[in-house]
Amino acid sequence: MLRLQIGPQPKPMQVTRVHDANGSHIEPPLDSSWGQAHKLQWQAAVVAHDTGLTIRLHPFVDPLGRVEYGITVGHISLRTLPYAHAWEALSFISTGAKALLRQQQLKEGTR
Repeated sequence: MLRLQIGPQPKPMQVTRVHDANGSHIEPPLDSSWGQAHKLQWQAAVVAHDTGLTIRLHPFVDPLGRVEYGITVGHISLRTLPYAHAWEALSFISTGAKALLRQQQLKEGTR
C-alpha cells in the first residue's frame, strides 16, 4: 500500500520538567484540544527530555486518508503506526530507556 509523508517533518516541541514540593510535572502540560499529531509531538518531547534520546515523528497518510505515524529513535524506525499505537510505542520506548538508565546508574554506583 502506498503511503505519503505529510509535508515537511514537524519541528520538535520543547518541554521542561518542573520540580516542586508535590513532585514534578511537564510544562507545557498536555492540552486535550490539540490534534493527534501535536499530542504525539508533546509525548515524544517528554520522552526525549526524560531519557536523552533523539526522537523524530513522521506523519503519513495512506490512500484511504488514514493518518499514521512513523517514529525514529536514533537509527531505529517504527513505521505506519496508528495514533494509539504510536502513543503506546513512545511509552514503551520511555520505559525501556529509563530502565536502562537506572541500570547504568546502579552499575556506576557500585564501582
